[in-house]
Amino acid sequence: MTEVAVSFIVPVYNNIATLQQLYDGLCAVASQENWTYEIVFVDDNSKDASLEVLMLLKKNGPVQVCHLTENMGQSVALLMAMQFAKHNYIVALDADLQDDVQNIPLLVNTLVPSKVQVVFGGRAGTYEKRGRHLTAKFFKYLIYLLSHKRIPVNAGLFFAIKNTAAKEMALYAGSKPYLLSLMAKLKLDVFAVPIYRQPNALSQSGYTFWKRIKVGYNGLHAFYTCSIKPLPNGIIKKME
Repeated sequence: MTEVAVSFIVPVYNNIATLQQLYDGLCAVASQENWTYEIVFVDDNSKDASLEVLMLLKKNGPVQVCHLTENMGQSVALLMAMQFAKHNYIVALDADLQDDVQNIPLLVNTLVPSKVQVVFGGRAGTYEKRGRHLTAKFFKYLIYLLSHKRIPVNAGLFFAIKNTAAKEMALYAGSKPYLLSLMAKLKLDVFAVPIYRQPNALSQSGYTFWKRIKVGYNGLHAFYTCSIKPLPNGIIKKME
């Protein structure tokens, strides 16, 4: 039986209330599957004490902690985590517990034996307020069309990816791309399995209306302007 080694990558922004539960869940899933694993947290310049909690978690297990000295957004945080991830398979998920860790084995066990480079947890269920849900679906449909139907309409940022593809994506961090657009630009082979997504554990989101508009604009703009570009010096700090 082939040994599976997984890097969990998690962008963090003001998630102090859910970090311990997320950490415990990831460790439990990895132990249950008998995976070698690590957790790479990237703190996106949180305004609460998330970074301090991450440093405590780092003392307890196979954890890497990186800190962005400016708030760069979810996509950049994930790309930086990909840069530091060391295992062959990488799982990206949010820190707010909307992505149920019990679904991770489905993603990984679909990815490992396949020729595809990315397996999405295709979003199912009504996990946001109606207005947010409809605007998100409309935006994802535009991504689907612009990608020439390469990116599934139910794709989100809960996915498993092979490390070789992730490292190629990480080269674009300085362009601040939207990850789904970047995957389409790089013509990665992708697949989606439907997964029910939980409502936000705290019934709130770090994404304001204007943040969502900005992400949407950047996502569409990335199809035409994204290029290989590193982040400026001093933006990312590996915490020891």
